[in-house]
Amino acid sequence: PAAVEVCLGGHPPARDPLTAAEAYRAHGSELWAVDDISGAVGRWERALEVLGEERGKVAPYMLDELEVVVRLNATQGYLRRERFEPARGHAMVVLQLRPLCAKARFRLAEACGGLGDWRAAE
Repeated sequence: PAAVEVCLGGHPPARDPLTAAEAYRAHGSELWAVDDISGAVGRWERALEVLGEERGKVAPYMLDELEVVVRLNATQGYLRRERFEPARGHAMVVLQLRPLCAKARFRLAEACGGLGDWRAAE
């Protein structure tokens, strides 16, 4: 898609930052589907940067849901690459936003296990 091609150059595909963050998220998912894990994680990290730039400018509820989805995706990508520290960090942020999120709890346990922190993994 044209919007995704624009994202590749580092420029958001639209003036609306939420639309831009969503485009980065979607492009990351496309890259994940073709097993480009590094590319996918890069797009998801860019989506998080865009969302972070909007904190304080718009109501948190407008950002939180997309942030949860993107952070869960990034967590899975980092786990796949065995980069357990950033995976743990993303999962912990998700749990701050959504304390009952089972997927984040499971991925946090995986990251802690990968770091050898077996007590926290339980």
